[in-house]
Amino acid sequence: GVNMTINGTDNQDPESKHDGTAFNIGTNSTLKLTGNTVLALNELNRGITMGGVSAKFIIDNGSFYVNTVDGNLTNGGTLEFTSAYVNVNDCGDYGFSVNDITLNNSTLNISNVGYSAIFCNGGKLTLENSDVNISNCGSKLPKLDDTAADYVIDYNDNLNGMNVAVDQGSSLKLTGNKNNSVNVGSGEFRSAGTFVGNVVVNT
Repeated sequence: GVNMTINGTDNQDPESKHDGTAFNIGTNSTLKLTGNTVLALNELNRGITMGGVSAKFIIDNGSFYVNTVDGNLTNGGTLEFTSAYVNVNDCGDYGFSVNDITLNNSTLNISNVGYSAIFCNGGKLTLENSDVNISNCGSKLPKLDDTAADYVIDYNDNLNGMNVAVDQGSSLKLTGNKNNSVNVGSGEFRSAGTFVGNVVVNT
């Protein structure tokens, strides 16, 4: 497979630590990693900007490493990770801000994110034979202005909620965060696997 590393540059403005965005995935467009591809993003201002729910970031047998993003890692879109290893560390604002995120036979580790590690804009988080570990996130919560958030896994308050499904071969573990909570609002939380954390409903 291909190994690709994208490094940001220092921003001349001290208010913005780094400069650069790795990718812009437009409406009805897809970024896909396959065949043991390794993608690493380091010290960027933003990670991946996405053009709504029809924009997709797909990993099908690959690895994705993130180390230091000043703002959000992603902004919207649909994420589909299959046979993937993903490790995210140090995002100043949100981690995966998405419409939908589905993991199959994958591992996702998220640490040291300022607001929500996973923030869904009206969609769902689905784990199929996968492990998600979230730690040391939420130090800047609550976020009170636009895209308000209170929990480490949360949804857009302008919508009714989000759905979370953890199958019997999966685990979702929230440990050592400002709050170890998943907020589904009026959505549904279903776990047949291992869940470590709290569930918040109808908030």
